[in-house]
Amino acid sequence: MKSISMYFFGFALTALAAFVPAVSHAGNDADRILGVWLTQDGKARVQVVEQRGIYDGHIIWLKQPLYPANDPHGMGGKPRVDRRNPRKSLRERPIIGLPLVSGFHYAGDGEWDGGIIYDPESGKTYRCKMTLTAEGTLRVRGYVGISLFGRTTVWTRVTAPDSHAAAAIVHSKKRRSWLNSAAVAPAMGACEWCQFEPVSAGPFSVSPLAARSAPAWLC
Repeated sequence: MKSISMYFFGFALTALAAFVPAVSHAGNDADRILGVWLTQDGKARVQVVEQRGIYDGHIIWLKQPLYPANDPHGMGGKPRVDRRNPRKSLRERPIIGLPLVSGFHYAGDGEWDGGIIYDPESGKTYRCKMTLTAEGTLRVRGYVGISLFGRTTVWTRVTAPDSHAAAAIVHSKKRRSWLNSAAVAPAMGACEWCQFEPVSAGPFSVSPLAARSAPAWLC
């Protein structure tokens, strides 16, 4: 009886040893989506982050962050806001920092699903899945009902320039901490990489969004 018990105990340990690396690999594979992506039309950069196994993406940069001078709503020269949102209470929130994709889980095989994508140009929200291609691009498909009826766009990964490395943020699944190696953050519009309005936060400046969702780079 003792030999049988030891046999099953040894078998359990062997199975566990094989399972743990597999789980670790799956976690690393899931995090391949993290980082900053340029949308297909080149209008926005989206920062994808992970928290407790859920992946979200916020807009951190716009090609045209301000309304044109001839804006029909009289907002020429002002930062763009979510004015087409069906919820009146959200129509004044800035587009910079807006959650564009949210609620995704890693499904395996380079695919993240179960999330939604919001279109600030129409104020509509769609179901969405994202797939990382062999070429390193991200296929983002928004759809209604089933994925057969939808539209796919392709996002391209972008990398922060070296000048922003000092203000990098360290991401982890258990915590998010500032890599406080420099005190920086010029005013909005002074940088081509990100467009955050800096505010004082302890020993150095960060953006209001950074305090909430921790974008990967700040000027």
